[in-house]
Amino acid sequence: MLSYHVTQGNDYPMVDFDVERREFVICGISHPESAMDFYGPLIRWLKDYVDEQHSTTNLCRAPLYLKLLFRHVNSMSFRSVSRICRLFSTLSDLYPCEIIWYFENEDIDIYEAGVDLKEELALQDTIFSIEETSDTIEDVHERLKPRS
Repeated sequence: MLSYHVTQGNDYPMVDFDVERREFVICGISHPESAMDFYGPLIRWLKDYVDEQHSTTNLCRAPLYLKLLFRHVNSMSFRSVSRICRLFSTLSDLYPCEIIWYFENEDIDIYEAGVDLKEELALQDTIFSIEETSDTIEDVHERLKPRS
């Protein structure tokens, strides 16, 4: 299955779901005009990925990571991110899975959103950590840029 990538826009985050690195990243500002128009295709892609992984017999046992770093996330985007986390966590019966909610230095609002999400999800078999980072969204974008 091919990776899924969306370049950041003014109102929506960068998405880099890299199947080879086994690292799924959503990073940036998330307040698109329609959260479902933006997140709907990503959720469908992730559902297809989950279905493919559950139907495959030749599994790599390496861990999967979902890394989230937002500067702002509105309530409709938050609901979509919650769905993505739940769907991602269904892979925990196949692989070690970890969701990491990053917040930029001293960004209390994003920190509290991560705490709320962790409590809402109450995941049993998926690690959910909340970590402060000195990386900015721009640092993450630079690191994930395709190399020529």
